[in-house]
Amino acid sequence: MKKFIFVQRAIVCFLFLFCMVNASVAATVVAPVKHAPAALVAKTTATALHAQLNINTASVKELAVLSGMNTSKARAIVAWRKKNGAFTSLDALHKVSGFKRITEEKWQALTAQLTINKS
Repeated sequence: MKKFIFVQRAIVCFLFLFCMVNASVAATVVAPVKHAPAALVAKTTATALHAQLNINTASVKELAVLSGMNTSKARAIVAWRKKNGAFTSLDALHKVSGFKRITEEKWQALTAQLTINKS
């Protein structure tokens, strides 16, 4: 009898955890979590909608989560932008430290995620 109760409780726990995991995955896909970092929400939203991030207004956190980007490269972009003004084209990104020698494949992947909208 004790084994039966143990097995029954184990099955109930497993089903509960299974439902919780599926519910959290569904909630993540349907809507971003309210207390998720803004950069993560921006990345998720941009990826889901194939939206582009404006390189002239994006913060370090927003830039750092892009594919092919890291915090130091994002800081370099923001620093260059503060020193030299807004980017006039995505090709100007080659002037930023860390982007001078980048492969064509990585360049295409990165620039597909960026825009220079002046709106």
